[in-house]
Formats: sequence, structure tokens, C-alpha cells
Amino acid sequence: MKKYATIHFACNDGDDGSFAGKVSAAAYAENDLEAPGMAEFKFTAGDDFIRIHRRTFKIIGTSFWVGNWCWNAYRMTRGEAKKLLAHLRRNGWQHTGGRVHFGNWWDKGSAA
Repeated sequence: MKKYATIHFACNDGDDGSFAGKVSAAAYAENDLEAPGMAEFKFTAGDDFIRIHRRTFKIIGTSFWVGNWCWNAYRMTRGEAKKLLAHLRRNGWQHTGGRVHFGNWWDKGSAA
């Protein structure tokens, strides 16, 4: 089993690629996630953490402008990633496309 996971967030301004401090879409392992109604939520990123929906998650690395300049990738332990994904799900995020196995986990709503 892999030790780390990477979650991508569309957290950069579409006009110039600068960090926008808000997010409405994410991606994990070929799975697309959208915020409820594609609303933008406050998103904070530091050297060793990200924060969304009033909760902080520990990261171990960041890659900027992944895929295009709107997206950053955040690397973390798999356990931390499961907590983050469950937190997004509890806050109304939707799984809008990707792998069936992940979609079943998402729809089941099991605890991380």
C-alpha cells in the first residue's frame, strides 16, 4: 500500500495563476470533487498545512500549477488524506466523476 496520497485543489486565480485563497473543486486519484453548488470556500495553505471548512490538515509537500495554473497539488499521508476527503464529504462536496470503487466509498459515507 502506498504511504502517501496527493489531492489537487483548484485554488489559483484563473486569470493569472496566483493563489486565490478559495476553492470549489478538487481531484483525488482520477476522481473529481465539487463543492456544493460549485460555491467557493475559503482555502488556506501554508508550508506544512492546508485549511478548509475550519479544519487544518497536515501536508508534507506542495506542487504548484499542476496540470494548469489553476491547480495546486498537496501531498500528505494516506490517513490524513482520508480524513480530508471525509471532511469534504461531510461538508456537502460531491463526487462528480471517476472510479467506481471510490464513488461507492464516497456514497457510502463511511467514517475515515
